[in-house]
Amino acid sequence: MAQAITETTCPCPLCGEELSLGLGDDRVGLKWRGLLAYRDRWRDVSESFTETRSIDRAALKLSLPVDVTKQILEFLCLEICGCRRVTCVSCLDDYLSEL
Repeated sequence: MAQAITETTCPCPLCGEELSLGLGDDRVGLKWRGLLAYRDRWRDVSESFTETRSIDRAALKLSLPVDVTKQILEFLCLEICGCRRVTCVSCLDDYLSEL
């Protein structure tokens, strides 16, 4: 039986483009499979990072480990949006401080 997918969206944490989060589990690469456990937090992470402009503060605000928050941001920015294929996630705080 086909998996039911609830279509949800969130803004890209960097460029603000609206992203579709309605991916089927089978469309998420092996590298990102662990993030499926946090699927219900993806939108929160995006919004919190946009609001706080800090990976550490977003993680603290959401009571998530910093490494999980970084992985979610990397997934959203690189895999779903693709807006920052050349900017590593560990540099996102520095990147945004330059804006």
